[in-house]
Amino acid sequence: MITWIKIPITVIFLMGSIFILQFFLRKNFSYNYPFFTEIVNLSASKETGYGLLDLSGIIFGMRRMVANITWIQLLQYYGTPEVEHEHKENGCPLCKDYGGGKYYDLLSLTQRIVRLDPYFYYAYLYSAGALAWNLNRPEEAILILKEGIHNNPKYWRFRLYLAAIIYKQLNKFDKMVVLLEEAVKYSDCPSMVKVILANIYEKQNRYLDSLKIWLEVLTSKDESYRLLAEKKILELKRRLPQIKTG
Repeated sequence: MITWIKIPITVIFLMGSIFILQFFLRKNFSYNYPFFTEIVNLSASKETGYGLLDLSGIIFGMRRMVANITWIQLLQYYGTPEVEHEHKENGCPLCKDYGGGKYYDLLSLTQRIVRLDPYFYYAYLYSAGALAWNLNRPEEAILILKEGIHNNPKYWRFRLYLAAIIYKQLNKFDKMVVLLEEAVKYSDCPSMVKVILANIYEKQNRYLDSLKIWLEVLTSKDESYRLLAEKKILELKRRLPQIKTG
């Protein structure tokens, strides 16, 4: 029978074994996963109570499952309006105010996800788009994308997004639009990035191009943008009565 004295000793031994094993792997192999201490410290510092969840995922080999749970938490967090909406369009005058608010923890939530699962490509792309265009925090977006490039050097779309954000910072909007047009061609492009491009088109009076993007968003069946897509499609059709849009 296990006594109350033996339980903490067993836990300490297990934790020590995991730490030594990860240290050995990092020293001797190309190992993409961060130390569990890095993840737990990040989780515990910003999201009270999540450190134990993340640690459990690491110990029991369920990193991806916990990363998916954290992804849902991120969507709930960013999809819930903040009390204080003080977002200003001082970084991208062609971008409309979507995802208004501050959402200070968006970066740390994304880091939790990608450090649990460094191959969660969509999380990098989604958060980079939100940080760069919606929240006007391109430095944080670049930080996320650089981590993605480090973890996945062959996934070139991170570099595509990175270049678009850099052009945004340099106020080279024509070049930025070209790169966004390239990005929206791919199936893993977040709807949010498509919405950004659609709004840029609308600001440039390119109503038909904007309408085409909104129709793509609607047919993608992304529920988070369905109502907005329906509204924008109706508005744009009124501006283009002479064009048959189906």
